[in-house]
Amino acid sequence: MRKRILAALLAATMIVSLCACGNGSGDTQQPSGDNTPATPPTITSLASFDDFKTIFKDKKYEVTDVDVEEYFVSMLCAQGAGLIEVKDRDTVQKGDVVQVDYTGYLNDKAFDGGAAKNQIIDVDKNCLFGEYTGEYGTTFIDKFTDGLVGAKKKTPVKHNVTFPKNYSSSTLAGKETTFEFNVDRIYVKATPDNVTDDYVKKYMEKQGFTTVEALLTDCREQLVATAVINYTIANSKVDIPDAYLQERLAIYENAIVEISGATSIEEFVRSQYQATVSSIRPYWLSYIKTSIITEVVLAEMMKSKDVKADETKLQEYIEEIMSVNSNFTDADDIYFELGYGNIEKGKERLSNQLAITDYILEKYRASQSVTE
Repeated sequence: MRKRILAALLAATMIVSLCACGNGSGDTQQPSGDNTPATPPTITSLASFDDFKTIFKDKKYEVTDVDVEEYFVSMLCAQGAGLIEVKDRDTVQKGDVVQVDYTGYLNDKAFDGGAAKNQIIDVDKNCLFGEYTGEYGTTFIDKFTDGLVGAKKKTPVKHNVTFPKNYSSSTLAGKETTFEFNVDRIYVKATPDNVTDDYVKKYMEKQGFTTVEALLTDCREQLVATAVINYTIANSKVDIPDAYLQERLAIYENAIVEISGATSIEEFVRSQYQATVSSIRPYWLSYIKTSIITEVVLAEMMKSKDVKADETKLQEYIEEIMSVNSNFTDADDIYFELGYGNIEKGKERLSNQLAITDYILEKYRASQSVTE
């Protein structure tokens, strides 16, 4: 079964569900102890998800060639093939990605936090580049990477950089500094224009791709399906009774306590975040609410088109996720993350999303065939 962009949804869920915190205010009370199940949420309006032209008129959901190329790179990166080392030149050019060591100096003295080794940097975008994800990471201060263009491998080069006046460190704010770079390797990103069918086959055959065109087509289709689902979720209306939201919060917090071995949710939050439960709960509630809306909309999409879930495909996808993500040891781990502690809801959500994705792709391919 082909890798799907749904994996990104799982990764994002893990990050926000277990790590989200901040300085929010207000205290959210837990359910009073009444064992009567809360009234479940209801959908009052489901957005149309068959009219692709209307959906993609909204620039927020438009799938561009740039989007497709970036996803193409990320698919190859996941197989360790997203960067191609340059062997026929030793000078950095615009558009390159480099592996580099650097050290920052203020008044000729190296300053704390200004040095790093083996950084993978996208020179044009002035940021870190995920060698195995294809994603852009930390952005550097303005013009930080300007001095890399023209630098030669293994030859130190210096470049002056002025820190912003509002920079967090008062020692560096507004100061002109000097960075010394030493480029170890030069890469170009694998793109549809510089890789061959043989290259795709070498790294992606196990995922079902043997040509550049096939991988590009799948990238576009997966982005389209994700955009359509996101559009539908954002433009549908769901009523969530507060008691139900609180019930789901309680399920999530109880699960956290059980898994972590903490004596209470207060102890867990205090030890993990050095914060109070009242400051964390608003963030958890926000994410849980989003998860509930997603569950309800996906279920209504299934019902509206009489789409049936496919248990075999679900199991195949679960195995696929676990083969590339060591954070999950079994299916319930994945369902737990998607359902914020409610394994049953998490399984339903993933199963529905897989089925709706297939439905959307079938309709999208038909629409493209008619257009052509």
